[in-house]
Amino acid sequence: SYTEAQAFGVDALEDATRLLEDHPERHAWQETAHRMREALLTDFWDEQAGFFGSAYDTKGLVNLPTITSGWTLNTSFWEELPKEQKIQTISSIVKRLFSDDFLTPVGLRTRALGTPQPLQGVVEYHGRLTVWPMFTFMVIEGLRRHNLHRLAEQLENRLINGLNASGNFEEFFVLDHDGSM
Repeated sequence: SYTEAQAFGVDALEDATRLLEDHPERHAWQETAHRMREALLTDFWDEQAGFFGSAYDTKGLVNLPTITSGWTLNTSFWEELPKEQKIQTISSIVKRLFSDDFLTPVGLRTRALGTPQPLQGVVEYHGRLTVWPMFTFMVIEGLRRHNLHRLAEQLENRLINGLNASGNFEEFFVLDHDGSM
């Protein structure tokens, strides 16, 4: 299971319980959402890195840092966490996203710069040398949801820089290793 699918699943189940209060499966949905939230925190979270792995499979945590940790910020996943845990976990994610591993002049990398590049000399579609405006926008929305408006604005400005530099609304930007387009 992918990290973002787990967080979006929690979000969808909690939305369903709010929208369909009289549905006979409402309590089962809530219980499933609680179990999925707990699994995300225990199985997907890498305590040492302070970041979510990208997925969890039959071998355990797939510890590949991607932008999808930032996507979890725009879900209801965080609403039931104790305040101190919520602040600490979100701060850790944001700190990593705003590090040189992800942050570029045109947005956030899809995968951390410090991860291996499986095929040398090839730009991977969702790799460490690509910035997808939509992916960065998903993080921007999550930052706003947690009242981190100045950080959201910084990312917006970087996206606008990329769009202005390319002269077009690109699906994704390709970067050099130094972060230039």
